[in-house]
Amino acid sequence: MIELYHNDMSVCAQKVRFALAEKKLSWKGHHLNLRAGDQQKPEYLKLNPNAVVPTLVEDGTVIIESTVICEYLDDAYPEPKLRPADSGGLRRAGEHEALDQAARRRRARGDERRQLGDRLSLSKTRGRDRSAGRVS
Repeated sequence: MIELYHNDMSVCAQKVRFALAEKKLSWKGHHLNLRAGDQQKPEYLKLNPNAVVPTLVEDGTVIIESTVICEYLDDAYPEPKLRPADSGGLRRAGEHEALDQAARRRRARGDERRQLGDRLSLSKTRGRDRSAGRVS
């Protein structure tokens, strides 16, 4: 029996759910409430020490990382194929995955920059308040 530890809002878990649906595979879901910190619980950390979703378990084998899970499903359950059979199509699929990962990294960096910008703006504002004789 395939078991999937996931969260509805996780794009990576969604990718795995799409693969399971495309292959018409039965699976048992374990929904993790990420806001409540379910991914930090010791029993889940034993499965996935990265404390992220998704995690797939089948016959005692634990697989983490959505792309690796999808590749595993495509190899273990060959029909219908999720990946193109020809090398050109496979290369293009890999390029799409690489672009997707790069976009995620850019978004993460953008979030970090916005947070840094907010902190810098706040510190400049506090500095002006002090120089004007006001205490913030």
